[in-house]
Amino acid sequence: MSEKFKEDIRNTIQQTVREELSKVLPSNKDTGECSSSETSQSTPTTSTTSATPNSETSCQSRGQSSTLSFRDFYRIREASRQEDFKPTKKKKRGNEASASGAKSKQPKEVEIKVGMAYVIDGVFKIRRNKTHILKVKTDIEKEELIEKAIIKHGNFDQSFDRVSPYVLLYPDFSEVNFVPGTEEIFSLVKYKEAISKDYKKLTFYLCLRDEYQYNQFSDWSSPDDNEENNDTKHEKNATVNTTKDSPPIFVMDDDDDPMLLLAINRSQQDENMPVLSETANNEEKMSAEPSSLDEALELKMNDIPNDNYTVIEVTRKHLVERTFELLKDEDDIKGRVIVKFIGEEAVDTGGVTREFFTNFFQSILSNGNIFRGSYPNLTFRHNLHALEEGQFEMFGILTAIALLNGCPGPHFLCHSLASFILDNQLEVVLDDVPAESEFKTKLIQIQGCNNEAELSNIVNSFPERFDMGYTKPVLTLNDKDDLIRFCSKHVVISSVAEEIFSFRKGLSIFGVLHELCKFNEAGLAELVYQDINTDHVKACFKPCFSAVGTDEHGKETEIVYKWQQFLKKSKSGKLKSKVLACPDWNNPDQAISVDDSPVVKSLSLNDILQFGSGSRFPNFKGSLAFDHQCTDAHKRLTGNTCALTICIPVNERYTKCNTDTFALNIMEDIFQDYGLGQR
Repeated sequence: MSEKFKEDIRNTIQQTVREELSKVLPSNKDTGECSSSETSQSTPTTSTTSATPNSETSCQSRGQSSTLSFRDFYRIREASRQEDFKPTKKKKRGNEASASGAKSKQPKEVEIKVGMAYVIDGVFKIRRNKTHILKVKTDIEKEELIEKAIIKHGNFDQSFDRVSPYVLLYPDFSEVNFVPGTEEIFSLVKYKEAISKDYKKLTFYLCLRDEYQYNQFSDWSSPDDNEENNDTKHEKNATVNTTKDSPPIFVMDDDDDPMLLLAINRSQQDENMPVLSETANNEEKMSAEPSSLDEALELKMNDIPNDNYTVIEVTRKHLVERTFELLKDEDDIKGRVIVKFIGEEAVDTGGVTREFFTNFFQSILSNGNIFRGSYPNLTFRHNLHALEEGQFEMFGILTAIALLNGCPGPHFLCHSLASFILDNQLEVVLDDVPAESEFKTKLIQIQGCNNEAELSNIVNSFPERFDMGYTKPVLTLNDKDDLIRFCSKHVVISSVAEEIFSFRKGLSIFGVLHELCKFNEAGLAELVYQDINTDHVKACFKPCFSAVGTDEHGKETEIVYKWQQFLKKSKSGKLKSKVLACPDWNNPDQAISVDDSPVVKSLSLNDILQFGSGSRFPNFKGSLAFDHQCTDAHKRLTGNTCALTICIPVNERYTKCNTDTFALNIMEDIFQDYGLGQR
């Protein structure tokens, strides 16, 4: 391309640009830009003489053309921008600044968590599934926080005691009085700043004042303990109270009234005791290292928001199949569940969930797809179809969710299988082999051999032992026990390895399997059968007595005596009645065929627990209440699974009878309940 051609193109472009700019911007003559440019470009005196002719020449040459140069255009644009510039606002002074600052520091509404704590044998425990999210202002103080927490717990728990006084505790179970490590009176915002956590991660606990103070007194007054134990208890007490001042502690003599000294000392702290410090670290350590399975599951449940739950809406009929069907279609299974039985109006505040899992674990025994054996010593069934459909995994998921929601586990796996699931090595015995196993008879025959000739004949007709992993060709009597042990392990563990691992996969959801393995003894107790006694039932349903010396108290003591005799009769199996056939927990094999013919059923302690709680095993604390307002002489016993309460009417049916009649009346009332005899 020639230079001349390039120059022509450049001139053409410049001419076009000038024409377009002239259409948009006025000429220099109209704006007077020449004079302004001359003024703005004025220089010191030494250069004026030489600059003036050039300026005049430039102005004249530009005046002859209606098109601005780029330099002039740029200068006009910058001048226009400076005209539109707005200076920054001046800083506010005095009252204006303080008013705006106060407005920005208005307390806002935040969410915190408040759970329930109790004391047993001098040790603080956290009640499972009793932690609620509470919306409060950031400047809330202790007394108002306790009041709101009591209202919240009372609204969601019918068994909650609204009348008794409570104390508010930090996560390390020290009482909330001051901001930890300081002498400032507690307020939520100050505590949040001290611990450097989000409001949503702050957790407090309510504890009955009587329990808390009694535990304090128990820690102080232990004269029989050795010096080491006393030091430990004093250190623990140091974390209970953080006081601003440290008055002297009154020492108890043998003749002093302990409650009087407790009243004097309860708000005081020994000067020599270590002051609570590094509360944030203590809280982190406690949160990371729970001391029991219940605490571990409670902490995991607290991390799940209350509004994050899965709805299980099923019928009592075909419960297992329909539950599996629902979970199979659920994309995101939550740790919290709300259960609704179709056609029933009950609202799930805990009781319906317990009933659901009790009925589920009961019904799955008669399902036949997953388990085999005799209750309560069951093993998994080798079932590839059920494995492919994910039934073993879903059973593990439901077991994990049951434990998270405070319900008991299955309680029917054999010990060797449960131990293997929790990464333990427990020797499998012949009793663990299901009776319907085709090899059980052969193994029993081998166990009964007394000479090698007899053993040789039986072993020769048992070639399946090679497939079971026992490959020794010739056996002696000394090999008999090893053969039985290896073959039993194959039937119970090895032959259902895929089923076991699928169940473990489901059980590991939300980290439940990890906690069961960590707290192995407690985890094992949730999977195997637990034999309960009358003391378990008494602990679950504690009587709510009236004031001592009143007529009501006298009637209540008579009823409680008869109640305890009733429990003994139930434990011994003396209470039997004809009822309509329903699934039998203790004998699921007979539950497959159900007709309208009455059958004889024994009332068990498990039935009593289920009547008042929905659960067949003792993992709760409820109450035995008395209805003194009852005017119906024939009103029956009632159970409230949500409030964990059994209420006995104080009428002729229970007061004007001996212990035998009382027991028969109670049995009749319990069997009238749904699922325990009446359909």
